[in-house]
Amino acid sequence: MLNDLKAVISKTIDVKNKEIKPETRFAEDLGADYLDMAEIEMALEDKYKIDILTDRTVMYSKTVNDLLKAVEERIKNKKQT
Repeated sequence: MLNDLKAVISKTIDVKNKEIKPETRFAEDLGADYLDMAEIEMALEDKYKIDILTDRTVMYSKTVNDLLKAVEERIKNKKQT
């Protein structure tokens, strides 16, 4: 899943995939702003057919790993319902 997430981030923010690591910070390391994060959120919702817009998961994720954990949790919860 990390590679899929990196691909979404790379495409959205226009950074090289190899620059994205779990500890990479969105704002500080990648220069992502609010609109970038909104685009990542929409792309992840489309890709995984999950609803993360409701709790602003992406907006509050500081690092790639934060976002990865949140998306994995959403997918897990979706499978349980």
